[in-house]
Amino acid sequence: MSAQSSSPLDSSVLSEATPLKTAVTDATLAETLIAQSDARGLALSQRLHKQVGGNLVACIALSEMIRQELSNSQDHSSIGRLAGQLEATLRGSIQDVREICEQQYPPILKAFGLNAALQDLVDRLATHFSGAVVLKSESDDFPMPALQLLNLYRLFEELLKHCMDDPHAEMIEILLCCEGRHVRLQVAYEGDLAHWDENHPQPRLKIIQRRCRLLGSHFEAVCSKSPSRDLRLSCAFDSLADLPLIVSGTK
Repeated sequence: MSAQSSSPLDSSVLSEATPLKTAVTDATLAETLIAQSDARGLALSQRLHKQVGGNLVACIALSEMIRQELSNSQDHSSIGRLAGQLEATLRGSIQDVREICEQQYPPILKAFGLNAALQDLVDRLATHFSGAVVLKSESDDFPMPALQLLNLYRLFEELLKHCMDDPHAEMIEILLCCEGRHVRLQVAYEGDLAHWDENHPQPRLKIIQRRCRLLGSHFEAVCSKSPSRDLRLSCAFDSLADLPLIVSGTK
């Protein structure tokens, strides 16, 4: 076989390869942005709770001490009323901080774990759904870092919302289990497979795909051949895998 001389890169090859490279770059960027967003949310929640919230609680204690001191001296009713207003304002600020914390990192997730947090989420979302949602968990403990746990919670939230958006959905059954390090999330319901078409994904489906990748997994949607449109959605991953996109330094 004779040697072939080198030639300039064909423009058609370049035009075909460029979109693929761009798509990979966009996907990686999207995953990175999601990871960074979760990291910022967790850090913000921790800072508001420990620093801002703690300072406001201390201010309330000081305000109460001032009021008691004033009551033991001469009549300073006007100052007492001002101190009362100060306390009311600080209490309102504390409530604002709590609400922000809850938006960034659900307190039930930290206090009672993943099962309780997901059941609470199911109960809240089900109020806006005409069908029924059943959540079954076969595990009590999920050994995952806080950021990874938050990502799984957000994945579950987007997944359930996308199921509920399917006009064919009536009964949604969800199974979550953890065997050692292996976590498996499965969803079954009667729906339209086109609702989960990866070739023409809707914005929420793109988020679901990105969050699965952040967990070191991929998302699968399979439809049975029966007329009932029985859909099976699944995502499985290693809960303790070393994921480069998960930002370290937060606990």
